[in-house]
Amino acid sequence: MASKKLTKEVIIILAVIAAALVFLLLQSNQHTHYTVPILEPMDQKGLTRLVVEKTDETVTLENRDGQWVLSPQGFPTDKEKVQKAVDAVGSLKLEELISRSGNEAIYDLSADKRIRVSLYKGDKLVRQIDFGKGASTYRHTFVRLKD
Repeated sequence: MASKKLTKEVIIILAVIAAALVFLLLQSNQHTHYTVPILEPMDQKGLTRLVVEKTDETVTLENRDGQWVLSPQGFPTDKEKVQKAVDAVGSLKLEELISRSGNEAIYDLSADKRIRVSLYKGDKLVRQIDFGKGASTYRHTFVRLKD
């Protein structure tokens, strides 16, 4: 008699465990209640200006006939390094929303700490991104889009 009771208990426990596993597997892995914007890769053809702004200084690079130069002086730049910067801004991938509260200081996105990078085609602003500090993972950087 005791062995039948033990067998019933084991079957009930196994059924509860199986039901809990099914429930957990059917739950959505996505627990966020927002949508992360998807930035389309930017068409780099026709870019005319790259502006990098920090608190008290601004660096402007202009594309003159396929050669990036420091504006207004006209000093030549390292084309490969400028292209890496343009590629990084143009192909940025957003992974997660960090804040809607507007508390920018903890991410170094406030006006006194951020680095703003703007890309233009003529006078038209194509992309503007504010860069803050790196995340503790050392694999991500906090950014803010223009709007």
